[in-house]
Amino acid sequence: MVVTGTVVPAAQANFLAAGPDPAGDATDPSPGRDVVGAALAYDRRAGTVRGGVALRGAPTGTSGATIAIIAGVRTPAGCTAYPAIGLSSPTTGAGAEWSRFDAAGPPAATGQAAKDGAGTAVQMIEVADAALAGRAVDCIEAGLADPADPRRLYDSTGPLTLKPRPQLAAKLGRPPAAMRLGQKRKIRLTLRNGGDASTGRLKLSIARQPGLTARAARTVKALKAGQRRTVSVEVTLGRRAKATTPLRVTVTAGDLRVRETASLYRRKRSGGSGSGTGTCASYAPVLGGVGDVVVAPC
Repeated sequence: MVVTGTVVPAAQANFLAAGPDPAGDATDPSPGRDVVGAALAYDRRAGTVRGGVALRGAPTGTSGATIAIIAGVRTPAGCTAYPAIGLSSPTTGAGAEWSRFDAAGPPAATGQAAKDGAGTAVQMIEVADAALAGRAVDCIEAGLADPADPRRLYDSTGPLTLKPRPQLAAKLGRPPAAMRLGQKRKIRLTLRNGGDASTGRLKLSIARQPGLTARAARTVKALKAGQRRTVSVEVTLGRRAKATTPLRVTVTAGDLRVRETASLYRRKRSGGSGSGTGTCASYAPVLGGVGDVVVAPC
């Protein structure tokens, strides 16, 4: 995994596509009409789509183009079958639109989308709409078209495969209000995969702390897409423990890693239970980079 280029924020996005495109292959010499990378992140549950293109240079008033990004179904001819989701925007403007295609012909639904990076070399379009949920898309294509003639492409890239990815979340349950020295107590650690692919086997580790003895399974079976599992962490405080001892658990699944912390108190406090806040990690595509994806907070 090579981390270069711009990361497309992809909270809760579990289908991802990203890839570079050669510089200088456009039909127009203007840097603002030359695609050097494209990416798209899709959450099929919420209907969130965030896609973008990287250009060889920023567009100017005389070298504008229309961004067209399509997520569809792969065929021998490309990413040309339905259902499909379209994102479009002028490179020199802030306006953006989305379209949903259930079959050939006019779109079944349309709407306005948000836009970042108007007039720059990295431009991203985002929409969250229930009308876009549940689309069985598996590829994307992206291109720059002549604003006066959408059939005339300056440059394009794809098809790029939309790959399902796992997501990893962890949350420590509420510890006792006060821990008696030498007493063993169990704290629940809830693990969840909110993504669309298996996590693979999970590895658990607990940071050492003075006076803390903590035991838990070192490995946990893989979580399938959407699966949740609870494991127990057994903790004991000894005489060397401080008034407040942090319980820090790290969970790793391949490239995904989350660290969750709870607080163990020797004396009861009124300010809170000390339970963990919950942490999450997911994959995000790299826009214009050489690599595939990076790991980012959910």
